[in-house]
Amino acid sequence: MLHVLLIFFSWTGFSQNLESRQADVTDESVQYHINWLEKKQAQVEDNLFYINITKYGIDEVSLSIRSDREFYLYDREKLLLKPGSNSTTLLVDSLKAILSTDILKVLVSPNTKNITYGFFRKVEIKKAINYSVIPRPNFKEEKNLFEGTVVALLIVFFILLASFKATFPKRFQDVFSISRNFSLRPYDGDSMRIRLFEQDGLFLALIYTFATSIVVYLYFSPQEMQLFAVDNGAITGFLQTWLFVLALLAAKIFIIFAMSFLYKSSLFKSSRMNSFFIKELLNLSTYFITLVIVLTTILYLYNGYLPTYWWVLAKNMVLVLYLFRMILMYFKILKLSGFTNLYLFSYFCTTEIFPFVIGLKYFY
Repeated sequence: MLHVLLIFFSWTGFSQNLESRQADVTDESVQYHINWLEKKQAQVEDNLFYINITKYGIDEVSLSIRSDREFYLYDREKLLLKPGSNSTTLLVDSLKAILSTDILKVLVSPNTKNITYGFFRKVEIKKAINYSVIPRPNFKEEKNLFEGTVVALLIVFFILLASFKATFPKRFQDVFSISRNFSLRPYDGDSMRIRLFEQDGLFLALIYTFATSIVVYLYFSPQEMQLFAVDNGAITGFLQTWLFVLALLAAKIFIIFAMSFLYKSSLFKSSRMNSFFIKELLNLSTYFITLVIVLTTILYLYNGYLPTYWWVLAKNMVLVLYLFRMILMYFKILKLSGFTNLYLFSYFCTTEIFPFVIGLKYFY
């Protein structure tokens, strides 16, 4: 697993004329010549296509891939790289040093509409500003950096989880109690006063957003999450993802409180329902997201890598767990709030269902 530093350059000739053998870029301040050796539109079947690099690898030949959605590079079943963007440029020599064969497997997002790739050689550069073609000199080094970053993130997550258990054992037991989480009715004591912003709640929110950021960073990472125009290295990419998830959680809490002015129950004060809603949201979400991370960690430690099938399975698992969480929360709030089914469903449309549909557009 590896985030490669983003490589941006002028792609007009690449996308408009796949039969052309070379492209020139010249103006008053930029003069260079790129010799395209091969350009192709990828033929994708079952979300996969293959690139043969056998005849390249001399004289600084580079491989460039561009897609409208995220993609993953594999050596057979072993993940080599997840680019930080929907485009990447790599030296073929460095790829050959990593691959067990000369066939590079590319796994693309199911809703990918356009993906192109090509081999080129940089012939001459006189001046260059704003943009240039700069192949990464050491693919193996970048790959190791990304894998090390992901392993470090997993270690930090489990340290946070252990600290949470040691500091707030009762809340930890609530979060990871199977009987409590999978019950369709609130537990005894849930109708008592709930303090939302106490230390245990804030600590749990920190763990939840950190864990969610790891999952989103590994399995989704849409372009819309790249908030700043900076080099998207492994650490920078994760920090941007974490910031994005924190913003989403804050927006979610705001929506819940905002909707309480429109949806009120005579049997349950809206402020208490809001607190219960957010508490259950954090408890169930942390439980399910931890399950995904634990399975990811076990699979990685067992194989030494994450196989191709797991990337598709993990995305579908996140989707199913989100829907399951929504169902559990619906019945718990139904028992506690006194809402009718129709009234509560309309409330969930604004707080859960609509955000879920919007999330599908950008993340799935």
